[in-house]
Amino acid sequence: DMGNNPSPEPSGAHPRTVLTLYRVLEPNPFSAGTQTQAAVAYRFQYPDRQRDAEALFIWQGVPYVVEKRTNVSSRARLYKFPEPLNPAIISTVELIGEFNNQGGNQITGADISRDGKRLALINDGNNFHWIIERAGNSTNISDFFTSPKHQWRIQFFNNQGEAIGFVN
Repeated sequence: DMGNNPSPEPSGAHPRTVLTLYRVLEPNPFSAGTQTQAAVAYRFQYPDRQRDAEALFIWQGVPYVVEKRTNVSSRARLYKFPEPLNPAIISTVELIGEFNNQGGNQITGADISRDGKRLALINDGNNFHWIIERAGNSTNISDFFTSPKHQWRIQFFNNQGEAIGFVN
């Protein structure tokens, strides 16, 4: 629950200051019966101002959020949740990088490859998709934006793409 579209007011401000990431148990499709477990809610805020985001990926158990729309630049910010995740507090996510999304495209989906070498981003406005590869010895997520090994920008019609993922 991290979407925070700007209000229709003349100010265009993002109205919510606290957002929520929910963790749910993935059901086993091969088990018999019904599995029920309560979701765990992790409330969070941004360090500087309210923002809007839809893109999320998990790397080594840590959630990362990519800003959807920017009001101040054409760079989408990447934020990291603090470790360990704590549902008892409102966490402040940490800015760890910026992605030049070339013209303020709205980033609506993200995924990281299983080996952590490639990051995929998608937008819903101009049908752009990016695959960013970091150096093989990199262990820092911010390297996708500060020192990528390769970056591909792909454009194909997807009308309103809001998710992207790697297969295998």
